[in-house]
Amino acid sequence: MAQRNDMTAGEIAVVVGLLFSVLGFLFILLSSIIPPFSPILNWSILALVMGIVLILVGIIMKTKEKTLPVQTTFSSQNNAVTKEKETIVKEVVMLPCQYCGSLMPQTSLFCPHCGARRKS
Repeated sequence: MAQRNDMTAGEIAVVVGLLFSVLGFLFILLSSIIPPFSPILNWSILALVMGIVLILVGIIMKTKEKTLPVQTTFSSQNNAVTKEKETIVKEVVMLPCQYCGSLMPQTSLFCPHCGARRKS
């Protein structure tokens, strides 16, 4: 199974949010236990809240990211990469022959069954 090295924006937001949350929580604990750390209590709470917000935003971004299968072809002529994102479906309209009644494609000039020329 191939490993994916690149992280999406949602995954980055979750990781940064976890980092902020853990650091904010640790500094809140330190400021409540050790009195010299009490001036950083406000910054610790802010870091904890920012971390929670970033985690939520990252989760929302991850759910909205949709990965569509993209087919990549390499051209040896000009070394260009072409990505095909959609498939074009062509419909063939069948018309009845005015002589024998069998169906023939609209683009054909002659009926494949009786050989008569199609009338315009």
